[in-house]
This record gives sequence, structure tokens and C-alpha cells, in this order.
Amino acid sequence: MSQNHRSRGLIAAVVILVIFLVADSAALAYFISHNQKQQQDATQTTQETLAKTDSDNDGLSDAQEKTIKTNPYTKDTDNDGVDDAAEVTAKSDPLVADSATTTSATKPSTPTAASDTNCTTQNIVVSLPVADQVFTSPAKISGKAIAFEGTVSWRIKDATGSQLAKGTITTVGDAAQCAPFESNITFPLPSTTNGTLEFYTVSAKDGSEQDLVSVPVKF
Repeated sequence: MSQNHRSRGLIAAVVILVIFLVADSAALAYFISHNQKQQQDATQTTQETLAKTDSDNDGLSDAQEKTIKTNPYTKDTDNDGVDDAAEVTAKSDPLVADSATTTSATKPSTPTAASDTNCTTQNIVVSLPVADQVFTSPAKISGKAIAFEGTVSWRIKDATGSQLAKGTITTVGDAAQCAPFESNITFPLPSTTNGTLEFYTVSAKDGSEQDLVSVPVKF
């Protein structure tokens, strides 16, 4: 065999090897890409499932509970008698028993409604609803308050903090005294099983919210 033939044979072998390597690389790239897509699809499916699933039926999805580090299989992670969703709505820490912020409390109305009938410890005392009461529209709300011009504001939120409805009630009697209030309210059907009914007054000086009382309810 001549030198020329050997060279051609060598070149042909190299070409075949290059074609094989290119094809093999393309196959490998396709396999990696396909595998990554499957992993992404699986991750997306898991996230979508978590977003829709509420294992403990407390009004917070498993994905939300994962984010705030509460137990998705227990309604009341800190075991303080208030469901996680109600604490989140009331801006209380669902990981710390009986926690509350300076502007909102998780269950102030239940003890004060029975004992503080003269508004001695706070300006709004809620009689109805009681904490964790099943609350369906139309619903009765009542209590006593010391409020500017006798006006008490209310709003109802679902477990995600979305406002369902709001309004005002006027107390009966002297606004400077602990006067009673009562009203029937309506609100749309919530998308969660828990929520919060908030009562507050509005400052005549700067329009800020004052005397906030939050009552956790069930829908």
C-alpha cells in the first residue's frame, strides 16, 4: 500500500472518529438537557402541589407553612390555642406561644368581654364573636367601646390577610363612656377556613388606627 493510500485511510479514520465523538456529544447533551427538564418539571409539580395542599386545614397552604417554618400537619404549631393562620393574620408569631405585637393581639376579646365590662383595661371590649367561633355571613358583632364620636371600625380578613369586608358601628349612648355597640354584618364567602375580625378606632388627630382588637374566627 502506498504512502498516499495510508494517509487517506488515516484521514478517513480520523473523520469517522470525529463524527462519532460529535454524535456522542450531541446524544450526551440531549440526555443532560432532557434530564434537567424532567427535574424542573418534577420540582414545579411539587411546588404546585404544596401551593394547593393544606394538610392540616388551618387556612395556610403547605407551601406557606414551609416558608414561615410552621408545621404543615398541625393547625397550632406553638400549641397556644390559636391556629397558625389566625396568628399570621393577627401579625403574631405562630412559633411562639401567646405572642403578640404591640399593634395586634391574637385573642384579647375573650377574657376582657367577660371581665372588663367598663372598658377599664382597653377602649374596645368585644362580646361577639368569641375567639375561634364559627363565623358565617350574615353575622352578629357586639361589645362596648369608648370611641371618638362613638365610631368603632371593623374589618374581616381571611387567613392570607386579604380583606373581605369592612365597616363602622356607632355606639349607643355617651361616646365618652363605655357604651354598647351591636350590628349584623355581611361578607363574601372566604377562600380559607380561618380568619380574623378586627375592631379599632381612628384617631381624630391624624387618622391613625388605635385600640386594635383582633378576634380569630373560623369560617
